[in-house]
Amino acid sequence: MKTDRWLETCVDATFTARIDSENRQLLLGALGIFCGLVYDAQLIRHILPEGIMQENPFIQEILKEAREDAMASGIERGLERGLERGLERGQKKCAIDLILDMLNEQFPDDEVHELEPVLEEIDELDRLKQLHRRVSKVRSYEEFKQVLEN
Repeated sequence: MKTDRWLETCVDATFTARIDSENRQLLLGALGIFCGLVYDAQLIRHILPEGIMQENPFIQEILKEAREDAMASGIERGLERGLERGLERGQKKCAIDLILDMLNEQFPDDEVHELEPVLEEIDELDRLKQLHRRVSKVRSYEEFKQVLEN
């Protein structure tokens, strides 16, 4: 007997069996699950009535667990990314504040605060750290502005 004919015979036998509709649904779902171990999924979808697998309580439970696992995993990844971004922003803000504080201390009469937007445009933390180290080496506010432009 050909594969598709055998599966059709099993489906027909399940439909004609003297059982209630709930058990019929369970049997058809189980048939789909077990046939899936051996036969092509397209063949099973073609022969089984539409929606049987989706209505099966066992499949529903598996899908529910998969969704919950995916949700938990997604939330965890989102939290990790959020923490990483927050940490990066915090480090960047700290570096900028240190640069501005040191400039204010060294050059109190200059308009140091006008550099804040320029410093905030710098995305690389290493560049901000480099600028922080340079603050103590420059002789004037104008010299630091030149370093900043390069």
